Amino acid sequence: MTTSPAATLVITAIYQDVERLRAMPALVRQALQMLEDPNVGIPRLGEVLAADQVVAAQILRYANSAACGGLTACATIAEGIVRIGTRQLKSLLFGVAAIGPLRARLAGYQFNDGELYRHSAAVAGVARRLAAIIHYRDPEEAYAAGLLHDIGKLVLDRHVRPHYEQFVAEVTQFARSPVAIEERYLGVDHATVGGLIAERWHYPAALGDAIRHHHAPTLARHEPRLAALVHLADVIVLQSGVGLTPLGVPPFNEQVLDILHLPETDLGRIVYEMRPYIAEADQHFKSRYTGSLPAAGSGLLRRTSS
Repeated sequence: MTTSPAATLVITAIYQDVERLRAMPALVRQALQMLEDPNVGIPRLGEVLAADQVVAAQILRYANSAACGGLTACATIAEGIVRIGTRQLKSLLFGVAAIGPLRARLAGYQFNDGELYRHSAAVAGVARRLAAIIHYRDPEEAYAAGLLHDIGKLVLDRHVRPHYEQFVAEVTQFARSPVAIEERYLGVDHATVGGLIAERWHYPAALGDAIRHHHAPTLARHEPRLAALVHLADVIVLQSGVGLTPLGVPPFNEQVLDILHLPETDLGRIVYEMRPYIAEADQHFKSRYTGSLPAAGSGLLRRTSS
């Protein structure tokens, strides 16, 4: 099928928006690269992360929280890293890098301030728990993938806005998938754009692949189980109402059960068991992230001169 000139312009604008993304903070990227080394020196890692007050505060806050046992308060970043563990630290760093953009208002998708982050945090918590259930090698990787699965919506938002009423009409009247509608109107869907952002931010290949294919896990080349975990977590959280909009819930890909080796008869029980994790993530969001929101101009895209 030939792409119309108007559609070509939209696709070009979307790809330009991806190119204009703010880079991941250099310090966070440096720390994530250091964490790729299993023998990374904790004192040196602590020195690097202590250079950013926001990152350092988040590490100490989590390390001294009840989630880490309520032990004697950590006095240094290195002590906090030891208590958290390097895998959990990766999740925290991805969260620090993403929290500002994810808390923005997305008028095109009908997300108020913080709503995308609220949904993403719930998906992350459920994905981590599902990973433990199926004995996935790295539950923290599943958490990060869940947290970041919808980052493509940050770029697509302004392009969705003019078509939103048509999107809703097609979902409600013709039961079409919201992901397929994005592809139809814009030439690309938010998962694909999320994969492009992951490349732009130099995410690990398996993480970027899970973001790109969280609606079609069988297409994931690096780790289909990670994409499948995110898909299942996303559907469970949307069905619970967290992050649900008039665009509804994307269709459930039943091949996920084969990828994860989950019997269909277990699905109802698993959905029920995830309720406390959704509630926990929601409470965590309400207690810690509904205060100050990003200042004007701190969004995902750089300002350009007019």
